[in-house]
Amino acid sequence: MSQDSRLNKLLQTVVREVSLYAEDQIKHIRQGAEIGKALSAESDINKILEMIVNEARAMTRADAGTLYILDKDKKELRAKILQNNSMKIQMGGVKNIDISLPDVPLPNVPLYYKNGEENRSNVSSYAALTGETINIPDVYKAKGFDFTGPRNYDVSTGYRSKSMLVIPLKNHENHIIGVLQLLNAQDIETGEVVAFSSEYVDMIASLASQAAVVLTNTWLIQNLKDRIKRIRKGAEIGKALSVERDISKLLEMIVDEARAMSKADAGTLYILDKDQKYLQVEIFQNDTMKTRMDGAKKIASLPNAPFPLPHVPLYNEKGKGNYSQVSSYVALTGEIVNIPDVYDIPGMYKNKGFDFTGPKNYDKKSGYLSKSMLVIPLKNHENKIIGVLQLLNAQNKSGEVIAFSPDLENLVASLASQAAVALTNNQLIRDLKDALQKIKNLFDAFIKSIATAIEKKSLYTGGHIERVVKLTMMIAKKINETSEGPLKDACFDENEMEELRLAAWMHDIGKITTPQYIMDKATKLEAIVDRIHLIETRFHLIAKSVENRYLQRKIEILQSGKNFSETEHADKKFSNEIKTLYEELEFIRLCNRDFMDEDKIKHLRKIAGKTYFMNGETLPYLTRDEVRNLCVRKGTLTDEEREIIENHATMTWNILFQLPFPRALASVPDYAWAHHEKLDGSGYPQGLSGKDIPLQSRIMVIADIFEALTAGDRPYKKPATLSEAVGILENMKKENKIDPDVYDLFIKEGLYREYAKKQMNPEQLDH
Repeated sequence: MSQDSRLNKLLQTVVREVSLYAEDQIKHIRQGAEIGKALSAESDINKILEMIVNEARAMTRADAGTLYILDKDKKELRAKILQNNSMKIQMGGVKNIDISLPDVPLPNVPLYYKNGEENRSNVSSYAALTGETINIPDVYKAKGFDFTGPRNYDVSTGYRSKSMLVIPLKNHENHIIGVLQLLNAQDIETGEVVAFSSEYVDMIASLASQAAVVLTNTWLIQNLKDRIKRIRKGAEIGKALSVERDISKLLEMIVDEARAMSKADAGTLYILDKDQKYLQVEIFQNDTMKTRMDGAKKIASLPNAPFPLPHVPLYNEKGKGNYSQVSSYVALTGEIVNIPDVYDIPGMYKNKGFDFTGPKNYDKKSGYLSKSMLVIPLKNHENKIIGVLQLLNAQNKSGEVIAFSPDLENLVASLASQAAVALTNNQLIRDLKDALQKIKNLFDAFIKSIATAIEKKSLYTGGHIERVVKLTMMIAKKINETSEGPLKDACFDENEMEELRLAAWMHDIGKITTPQYIMDKATKLEAIVDRIHLIETRFHLIAKSVENRYLQRKIEILQSGKNFSETEHADKKFSNEIKTLYEELEFIRLCNRDFMDEDKIKHLRKIAGKTYFMNGETLPYLTRDEVRNLCVRKGTLTDEEREIIENHATMTWNILFQLPFPRALASVPDYAWAHHEKLDGSGYPQGLSGKDIPLQSRIMVIADIFEALTAGDRPYKKPATLSEAVGILENMKKENKIDPDVYDLFIKEGLYREYAKKQMNPEQLDH
């Protein structure tokens, strides 16, 4: 073959190789772009991790690959993907198979030794620390790195580790987030293990960089989603906490939610006692020990532990703070304490001098193993600590006990704060209810003391108020129970019943301003005293005057020597005049109590027109005021006095209106004010009619009238019998004075009989 031919053939070979190389490069560039696009579109972290290793191995024809990701604390590399074709190993990734081999453990790779120095002997940690790419043709001949791990792996499995390419994963901020380790590149034609071509290093580094950016973005998105989810969950928890009123459920909810957030195996909730001297265990939960103790049960000891749960004192006997126990330390300082292992206290907590004898004794006696612990103070809206939440043994997905993530501290602290506010609010509500109950009791006592004051002023009125209350509430209760008739839809809730009860107690409070002589006016002439006695005295004086006049006349007859017949005539005239005088006095006595018709009024005015002479004056038998009072046709009150006594309803309003009743009792003045109103508008003081009168007041109207008719302690009238009282109410119903529906229920349900048996005299029970 000529030299030209050989050169031509060589040239063709070179061109072909260059073309193949160019095609291969273009293919990898396109593939890289497609991979980048695919990576960007993927949101499943496990798929992304698996895709990175798959594509990197495909590009480099690597037999094996391991992907490490830096932990959150950036202290160690954790294996996430392990692939080895020769060994038929596929771990991690989508299938989420645990990365562990039966004969060779794959520990996480620490970036630092215990003394804090960088771990540059391990090739993966070196790449993570320096950001350099390491390409080693043969790990058995390489120097400067410790390949004990791969060699042990080879011995145990029969594998032969040789070429290795280690590339850091740098994201858009040039932060290293992991390391990709490829093993045993293979020749495309022979399949022999060869060194990784330097031509592919930049391409793999580019892939690793794209992967790092995608991973970072995916983590950011996932963290954002998790944060949003946690915020929503926190809002839901906060809402649930704010509406819960049962303290025991509220406390249990706090521990349940905190444990769910942190995946803690156990949790204890301590609440400060009222004197703020010790922490009291309210909730204790431990899933492993199958123990749940809540505040409602108040169990002093645990079912699965042979010892009680002691209170944690905040101060020792000398009054100094108890900083040795972690829960009391947190309560005193307000600091969060996060301990990875209570059996191996980290340096930052060693100088605190925490005493974990309690958890260790618990472990010894129960067989439990306490490890990680997160202790958070419960601070309310005033930044006051009201308790402590202690979580124990955080767990990962496989159930392994791990340290509590620092990221969770703020989240659980936020929950604890919400819980503290909810607990404080709940306690404030309970205190408010207790205070309101005390105020209510005080108010009730005040009302009854007013009734007592009125009773002392008028003995029968105090009894009247109490009886009206009982009868009013009897009717209201029966209305609530009725399921048929015109009142079936009427129903009074607890607040409305209380409103009505108070209104009944207060309905006559205005009488405290009514003059006693009007309230107790048993006769028409009664004022401070019954003025009939003044009239009696006056008539006795008139009689003495008549007698003196007669004796003077008789002396004159005897001195004049007239005959005896004139003396007899004078005696007879005196006797008739005295008789008439005392008959007129008796008639006046009757007028003082009886109903007055027109004839009686005329006769009374005739008597009143008579005069007598005394101390040089001519005086009437009866004064104008006495005549006006005695001429009252029915009852004992004059129009002016009736107006005064009826004014008690207005005074009731004036007094009650000044009291700051809460919203639930705001209608007390209105109901009490209207207890003398009539359906036809003839009542007082407002002249209301029909439905303008509240149902509560219409109930009180009937109770007030019925009690007044049947009361046996009125000094000015005889009590009505049961039949008479029912008859009067029946007439008032027909005259549209009282509510017919309330009256019908009062009669039909036998309430009038029930009341009569308890309050009326036996002789009145004729119905």
